[in-house]
Amino acid sequence: MLCAICGLIASLLTAQENILSPLTNDAFCRPGVINKSPSKGVLFEYGIQPNYNISTSTNTGMSSQIQHNRQWLFKFKVPVIRKPGFKFLLGAEHRQERLNFNFISRGDASLFSDLDDKRLKASRISAYFLKSLNDKWYASLKLETAANGDYSQLMSFDNRYAIYRAAFMVARKKRDDLEYGMGVLFNKNFRRTLVVPFFLYNQTFNSKWGIESALPVKIKLRHNINERSILLFGPAFRGRTYSVDIRDDNGENGIFHLRNAELQLELSYQYRLNSWIWTEFRGGYAHPFATRFERQTGEFSAFSEGVNEINAQPTGAPFFRIGIFVSPPKHLMK
Repeated sequence: MLCAICGLIASLLTAQENILSPLTNDAFCRPGVINKSPSKGVLFEYGIQPNYNISTSTNTGMSSQIQHNRQWLFKFKVPVIRKPGFKFLLGAEHRQERLNFNFISRGDASLFSDLDDKRLKASRISAYFLKSLNDKWYASLKLETAANGDYSQLMSFDNRYAIYRAAFMVARKKRDDLEYGMGVLFNKNFRRTLVVPFFLYNQTFNSKWGIESALPVKIKLRHNINERSILLFGPAFRGRTYSVDIRDDNGENGIFHLRNAELQLELSYQYRLNSWIWTEFRGGYAHPFATRFERQTGEFSAFSEGVNEINAQPTGAPFFRIGIFVSPPKHLMK
């Protein structure tokens, strides 16, 4: 379940960030709390997770060694309609990651050799709607189509990789320093269909401290160092699922669903370079707790007969990410 909902909840709850705030009018609620971390209208990010081991349930020999897992991310979100009390935005995101091995155990050769340096992609197109109901309440809706896998194009619309999502939330802004809400999301992908609840809680305690959370995915303690610098610290879940082709020892392709979920403890530092441009440095430790390869088609001679699911046990590892993003100045949102 966490693999399916983590990315959706985290991206959905950016819909009440400052870029979406209604134009100033006392009759309409303005989502977001004071001193909240900035919205990300355009984001470029590079990340790396180096030097960790991975073993599988079908291999009783040595563990394989991953030299690094590299990730690239580009996304943007732009307003299409911006009226008092109503906003409509369109967004797109493209993410890639590559696993590079420096040693592959003989028992895992058929599984990992074809995965080595394979380009795993996650692309999505999103539509956001936000409506202020009155001076205290607002509602948001997100609709999304996505594709996760090893396809060759920038974006694939093949049902093999397809993911469809919809999420609806109602929230209350009790004060300028406190808002909370709840919603439900629908997620249909190439593995399963899920309907799950989620919760929003943002609060600013004083000029320096606050909390930003999207439960059950993340909860962050925020420290506003000054007007240009922000620290965020706390745990977050990260999950992803890919549909990938993997060849057996005879060179025949089979389709696998690669699933991974991990708990990350992260420290993030955001610094404003000028009125529009911010940089972000993130680092922490990732603890994996669910990694599986689920075979969909093909007869793989390298695996025991009848084995359709292979559990993997990657070790925990540090991770580092650096990004640059565009966020409109606050005075333009008023």
